Amino acid sequence: MEKLSENQGKRPTQIKDACNRMMSRWKRRTGLKTQKKLILMAAALLGLLVGTHQIAANAQHPPVTKDNLAQLITDARTPADHEAIAAFYQQEAADENKTAELHQTLADTYRKLKIPKPVYMAEMCDNMAADFRKTATDANKLAAMHEQMAEQAESK
Repeated sequence: MEKLSENQGKRPTQIKDACNRMMSRWKRRTGLKTQKKLILMAAALLGLLVGTHQIAANAQHPPVTKDNLAQLITDARTPADHEAIAAFYQQEAADENKTAELHQTLADTYRKLKIPKPVYMAEMCDNMAADFRKTATDANKLAAMHEQMAEQAESK
């Protein structure tokens, strides 16, 4: 503790010099074989840690996609399973809302063009925007249900 408090007021170059002196002493006191062994052990430990991290990362859930959604719903048991599915539905809802906004903008654009009837392009875009909004609402409801399922799975 006292050495730490002595070094606290030193400038970085002084601390660097002190570290270099300590390394020089360590090299003189230990043989070359010992240094190589320590370096190899440190490298092996680092490799083990990285390998363990990769195994843990691979054990995590695959991303939820339209292709695997049905299977993930069938296999969902844990809170993490249901939370991943809920996140998928939340993203779907956000995407559907953006598409609804696009079609509403297109409807407004068609209205400004004043295209003669019976071309009902603006009305068609209005209908599409409404359909996308309904789909977004349903996706949000599904997300909420999976969030509830996650809470229930957590309490078991």
